[in-house]
Amino acid sequence: MSRILCVSICSVNNEPLFLQNFDNTDLLQCHHLMYSSLDVVLELAKKADMIFQSRGRYLGEIFPFDDQKIYGYITPTNKKFLLMASKSIPEQQQLENFFKEFHRLYVNHISNPFIDCERKIDSPSFIEKVTALVSETNKRI
Repeated sequence: MSRILCVSICSVNNEPLFLQNFDNTDLLQCHHLMYSSLDVVLELAKKADMIFQSRGRYLGEIFPFDDQKIYGYITPTNKKFLLMASKSIPEQQQLENFFKEFHRLYVNHISNPFIDCERKIDSPSFIEKVTALVSETNKRI
């Protein structure tokens, strides 16, 4: 059974804006793997037009590591959404739906005119919504 272990959002300049771990996953390991996978995301972003035409903004599996896999999603504004899951292969459609919902939560969060969208996200309500989304998704995958 696959599980989401960690999610993150990185800025256009690859600065971490949000990093949340789940199931007692090592936060330092999450940070390292997510940041390491950005190189692959940048390579895929260079080919973005072809990828987006065929698969939308969902990049799929971008970085396998030991017993985890990193999946990616890139927004039209070039924000990078990353997800670390356990090694067993989750349903790709469910992961794509997860990223779309995660993106929607982010858009709703930054729609507040008092939010600086280039600063670290530490809003308790955003964290709560992401945690609920991950819990709900983990039940289905």
